[in-house]
Amino acid sequence: MSYAREDAQDRLVRVWFGHNVIASYRAEPGLAARYAAAMERRFTGLAVTNEPLTVVRDETGNHSSKDS
Repeated sequence: MSYAREDAQDRLVRVWFGHNVIASYRAEPGLAARYAAAMERRFTGLAVTNEPLTVVRDETGNHSSKDS
């Protein structure tokens, strides 16, 4: 099975407690940046990541979201 990768506009924001994700949020770039900033204020000392969301589409047109 072959897959074509497409870059999505959406971002994936996650709040990490060690190696565990305690919050996850998917949104367009502006909202994702606001959410990440709010989580950094609320959870001082925890890692907050804001990464592009990658969409993987197979040859049938079905797709799934994958974080990169």
